[in-house]
Amino acid sequence: DLKEKFRKLYDLEVKSWTYNDDYLSDEDELYQTETFGLIAEDVAEVLPEAVYHNDNGDIDNYRDRHLINAMLVLLQEQKKSIDSLESRLEALEKKEA
Repeated sequence: DLKEKFRKLYDLEVKSWTYNDDYLSDEDELYQTETFGLIAEDVAEVLPEAVYHNDNGDIDNYRDRHLINAMLVLLQEQKKSIDSLESRLEALEKKEA
């Protein structure tokens, strides 16, 4: 079940970092600025299909498209839960009135 598989994304921690000087050129817009995101190795642990590897077989980065689609499934699931809870709350409030 995709939903169950995607729920593991909830465990991912968004981290912040500043790239090392030897990683980016001083002309890159991210040079010496704090940025945030996911660590590809962390993504690989919970959703291996969402990462790609370099020619050496090492994890290179994560696929934004995969993560966005997986997160959309989770958001849709949350919306259904919220809608259901709101309906139940409305029914309870009508009983009390």
